Amino acid sequence: MIQVFMLVLYIGVGEERKQIEETLYFDTVTYCNDVAEEVVKRWGHWSHKDQATAYCLPITVPDDTLVYRLK
Repeated sequence: MIQVFMLVLYIGVGEERKQIEETLYFDTVTYCNDVAEEVVKRWGHWSHKDQATAYCLPITVPDDTLVYRLK
């Protein structure tokens, strides 16, 4: 088992808010936070349904899990 950081992403507000099921794991919290910062940016004609919230949680996963690493 290895310790990683899981990106959690929600899109929408209120009862329309939904968690995105795609799970991404990162080797460092800095890398995960950098990705979280980028995925919540919105361009163009913004509306409430486009609101995004992302954060990183520490989690333990099996050794063979795909983990994104900085080179």
